[in-house]
Amino acid sequence: MVIEAIESSDPAVLPRPDFLPPHELPRTDIERWLVMVWERLLNLAPIGVADNFFDLGGDSFMVVTVFAEIENTWGIALPPSLIVEAPTPRELARRLERPDAESAHPGLVFFNDSGSKPPLYFVHGRGGEIIFAMPIAGLLDRDQPFFGIRYAPGRDSWPRPLIVEDIAATYATMMQQRHGRGPFRICGYSIGAVIAFEIAQCLSRAGCEIDGLILVDPAQRALSRPAVLRSHMRDVFSRPPGDAAKLIQTRLTGLMRRSLERGLLRSIGHRLAGPRPERDPMWDQLRIEFAQASRLYRPQVFHGDAVVITSEETRRIYGDAGLGWGAFVSGTVRTIEMDGTHHSIIAPPLVGELAQHVADATRAMDRG
Repeated sequence: MVIEAIESSDPAVLPRPDFLPPHELPRTDIERWLVMVWERLLNLAPIGVADNFFDLGGDSFMVVTVFAEIENTWGIALPPSLIVEAPTPRELARRLERPDAESAHPGLVFFNDSGSKPPLYFVHGRGGEIIFAMPIAGLLDRDQPFFGIRYAPGRDSWPRPLIVEDIAATYATMMQQRHGRGPFRICGYSIGAVIAFEIAQCLSRAGCEIDGLILVDPAQRALSRPAVLRSHMRDVFSRPPGDAAKLIQTRLTGLMRRSLERGLLRSIGHRLAGPRPERDPMWDQLRIEFAQASRLYRPQVFHGDAVVITSEETRRIYGDAGLGWGAFVSGTVRTIEMDGTHHSIIAPPLVGELAQHVADATRAMDRG
């Protein structure tokens, strides 16, 4: 394998920051390859094997690119959230050298395993991964333990995501094994918010204390295309002609921009990573099953309070700031509306605002 590093003398390449640990050279082919990839993505050199990816300015989108390149080059598919536990080239190389090593906690991502506050668990979205929650970890108090829950298929004890109650029961058991009877703080995004709601029910029935529940864009049912179109038409016809024309123009422009962005992202991804591996049908099936589980789920009333964070797009389509979840919460439902869409609120730049809302919600729980 030929490994080519970028030239650190290139004026376009950023110099190594002074706050990093002493530079350590790679010793193995995998370490050298990882350093080369990081230097190219981060446009920074030299990078050492003891340097933390996030200290270097890496973000969750770069993480996805790194792991796509790992799969393309080495033929090893690893979850991107592994970067949280192995954030340096040396540590990640060790995981690559032992890809079949059994993890003691395959479904947990340890963003912060210390602190005296009730642990906050964040449940994955429909894709099963949780790396997008990394910005939240950076804004939480240092005294706030923070764990991600990712879907870890391929284990005999791991249920298929066909029934929300089954997957929530598995996650609730995993949480109890680590933190006993709580108290727990629970958060989730998209289908993960629906699962988080049912986790709170499972833990409550088991006699555990729920200190807080945060639901991020928790669409409990998938709306059909005609329903979405009817929502758009209601918006248009409820406005004066001039405002209606501006609204149509804005939404058509947004639709074309999103289509262009998707095309550019695909193009950039191909240039960065080269030929992509054949798409794994397991993950397509996973997303389908999660969507089906959400449609079939019939929530019961949760006896407590909740925070619902919604995107402007989802709130507009559902016509309710709480997306209908107020009917299933006996206590207070506090709603927070963000700009953007269901997908854009977990991507830069809006993910920073989402992280701040989650951090503020946990601090409000501290105050009782």
